Amino acid sequence: MQTSEQADAVVRKLISYDQAGAGGHAAVLVADHDDRIDFEGASGQVKALLPADATVEEIYRGQMDDASAHAAVLASLQRGAWLLNYVGHGSVEVWLGGVLSSEDVRTLTTTGRLPFVVAMTCLNGFFHDVYTESLAEALQKDPQGGAVAVWASSALTDPAAQMPMNQALVQRLGKGLTLGEAIAQAKAAASDPDVRRSWILFGDPTTRLK
Repeated sequence: MQTSEQADAVVRKLISYDQAGAGGHAAVLVADHDDRIDFEGASGQVKALLPADATVEEIYRGQMDDASAHAAVLASLQRGAWLLNYVGHGSVEVWLGGVLSSEDVRTLTTTGRLPFVVAMTCLNGFFHDVYTESLAEALQKDPQGGAVAVWASSALTDPAAQMPMNQALVQRLGKGLTLGEAIAQAKAAASDPDVRRSWILFGDPTTRLK
């Protein structure tokens, strides 16, 4: 947070989320276009680990044009969800193909439950860049919506090394653990030390998803 107003907005979001009733397990799974990496397959493995009562929307960049994928992701954020999970390529402010960017987030007003955004990509959590605002920061700080929390990386790592950690996290999210507990256990599944070290929780580790 850079200002007291931003900190106040985030605290209000957290309090509102905690005070709301259960919202169901609506999951949005976003996958990049497959190149040498099977991102759609990785997303399918995440889907198989979701709670049995989860409703799932799949937005796969390889099955639509970039503009349609972009519109679908923005619509899902506007509606709200329990979880939004992305696997694919990205950078500090964006998911590849412009599917989602920091600039997009600043225009959103979420009408439903704020999602927990899990970004299995590079650099979305690069909060210490003095020239830009990372996507994770934009989602967390947005006073009109965004996300209740974001888990994103501050570094460049190999996608294959990220996937076991992603799956371990999703396995634990439906078990009533706090985000901090679920993330700590998920990091134990990562064999690559750079993956374990670089993923950062933007949010309150005591939050329990509803």
